[in-house]
Amino acid sequence: MKNSIEISFFVPCYNEASRIIPTFKKIINIGELLKLSLEIIVCNDSSTDNSLLEIQKFCDQNTQTRIHIINNTKQNGVAYNYFNAVTIAKGTYYMLISGDDAEDKNSILEVIKLRGKAEMIIPYLSPDSRKWIRIFLSNAFTMIVNLSSGNKIKYYNGNVLHLRRNLLNIKTSTNLTGIVYQAEIILKLLKKNTSYIEVPTRNNEKKGWITSALRPWNFLLVTLFFSRILTRRLIDYTGLSSRT
Repeated sequence: MKNSIEISFFVPCYNEASRIIPTFKKIINIGELLKLSLEIIVCNDSSTDNSLLEIQKFCDQNTQTRIHIINNTKQNGVAYNYFNAVTIAKGTYYMLISGDDAEDKNSILEVIKLRGKAEMIIPYLSPDSRKWIRIFLSNAFTMIVNLSSGNKIKYYNGNVLHLRRNLLNIKTSTNLTGIVYQAEIILKLLKKNTSYIEVPTRNNEKKGWITSALRPWNFLLVTLFFSRILTRRLIDYTGLSSRT
């Protein structure tokens, strides 16, 4: 039986009162352009501004759109909320759209148009118009992940379109920082030989990313992430060597 909801859009929200409504409108417009049946799962991650009020007001005024609200009483972070929303989502596919309206609409369209062609549609930035420091850090992260894992993915931190059932069938830590959780998902699914397509997309500069990425706690989590990749590859290599 065909799923009546094609895509579940997960929208993380923390203090996005001025930007969350444009995000909703963008998603709804995408659905109209592609004739998608969709739902929006928005997670208010204990915002201290009027985000929840704005969300509730929009829901009351747009009852024709399926919008589920998760209201956290404490801040849980993007990774935890991402996996929590997967468990209540109903769509065949699952995709994160940032609550700060950061993603380019046409780029999202290009990703979604490829649904059904592979189980992961992985966007990468081309051309990359971010500041040089962001490009440097992002390229360094990608290079280290690829060297550590043996993969050749162009970009690990984009808004990947996933077949939702794949996310329900993998085990990963929901305590991962938002900088690495999508990379962890991609690596685990690649190990299961999950099919994928990479698609070039444009980007909008996201404020505050550099500051967040260089926080000591995030830096430690990224370091631990790299060490786990190397450990897994070493285990795989030694296991293979012992059988030959």
